Amino acid sequence: NSGFILNTTGNSQVSSAGILQLYGTNTKLRFTYPSVNDIDFAINSSGNLGITGGNVGIGTTSPSQTLVVSNSSNSAALQLENTGASGRQWELYSNGSGNLGGAGAFQIYDRTAAANRLFISTTGNVGIGTITPTTTLFVQGTAGTNPFAIASSTGTQLVTVTQAGNVGI
Repeated sequence: NSGFILNTTGNSQVSSAGILQLYGTNTKLRFTYPSVNDIDFAINSSGNLGITGGNVGIGTTSPSQTLVVSNSSNSAALQLENTGASGRQWELYSNGSGNLGGAGAFQIYDRTAAANRLFISTTGNVGIGTITPTTTLFVQGTAGTNPFAIASSTGTQLVTVTQAGNVGI
């Protein structure tokens, strides 16, 4: 078995059992580990990254799921960003002790608007518009809006709770 394969044409190969392969036309860089589970990490000529046959770990070398983002010092976060004209930047957090809301909480943060959108405490309380939910479901609206409504499948509001606390049916 060869541990290193250098192929500039992309058509010939020294050995298919290589640990590191550098290709010419279709794949720029490929790491393979030949075993029963064949793990393949490849960057193709378009710059696309593919990983097959294993789990991916960021901040860990032993991921137990398809993707694991781990950070023991603060919070583990995943950022989703659409850079289009009306795109937004969102972050999913598993909070650490240094974050608002405390260690162990989960939150969805709207980085574009600098606002917490959804928060789940370690006790299971859910906050919408707040990171301090004191009940099972706590909805905090913004000034000038009604904080809660229930609508039909057509969008007609059936129940509304106003800013003043009035309930409209």
